[in-house]
Amino acid sequence: MTALYSLFWEPGTGETFDYGSLIDYQPQRVVQYRNPLLSPSRIIHAWHDSQWQQQATPAVPLPLLIPGTTYQFFIDAEQTPANSVGLAIDYYDRQGQRIDDDLHDALHGQFTLPKQTATYQLSLITLNNEHLTFRSLLIGPAAALKNAQVGWPRTDRITNIDCDKSNQDGILDIVLMRQRIGVEALPMPQARHQVYLKLSPTELATPELGQSALQALVKPIVAHYGQARVSRASIRTSGRGTAQAASWLQQLQAGLANKSLR
Repeated sequence: MTALYSLFWEPGTGETFDYGSLIDYQPQRVVQYRNPLLSPSRIIHAWHDSQWQQQATPAVPLPLLIPGTTYQFFIDAEQTPANSVGLAIDYYDRQGQRIDDDLHDALHGQFTLPKQTATYQLSLITLNNEHLTFRSLLIGPAAALKNAQVGWPRTDRITNIDCDKSNQDGILDIVLMRQRIGVEALPMPQARHQVYLKLSPTELATPELGQSALQALVKPIVAHYGQARVSRASIRTSGRGTAQAASWLQQLQAGLANKSLR
């Protein structure tokens, strides 16, 4: 795997336990889920490869993970009561037979794919959950996310990965991305402080909308890292139409540099 991946819970994708459930799909891909009567260990929502499912439930392609490799996951969610949601990982061979599984009772952890794994399923499960606010699930190689603190400024448009929080003077790298449905592939971090900013296809195709959106996205990054750091940040692009967005960000950086010199 040469990327990190953000998975979202969006209408019509994956498999959701909806019987008796109150589900509210909100802006910025936030999901509010309530079912206090759901028994422990039941699946709330699952991401799977459709080829292994007997029924034709919609699915987005899962990230291609390498057997024998260790990965970390980070779930951006709020839960009531605390520690009431876990992540179950089921591993399948080429015949579709389950060969092993892992169960994590926390929103952050790591797992290693068995060497015989051909595909897998990720499931949010209830331990004794009454209310869940889910935003995203991030997966990446454990080696690349060593000591990482993953923060979402409560928006699906920004992912902030801080691998050296004690050293706020290190290089800041900003990646401009094309926002996608279901699963987003994030280029591997190239700095100890890594930020991914995501613009919609419409914003990328419309300079006026794109520049306004980018300016709004940069504000919380400036609040966190400071004007001087953001003005000196390196810029990378990922996805069709993002090259022009780099020039928009460079203009914003020039303005921040002028402000920091005053």
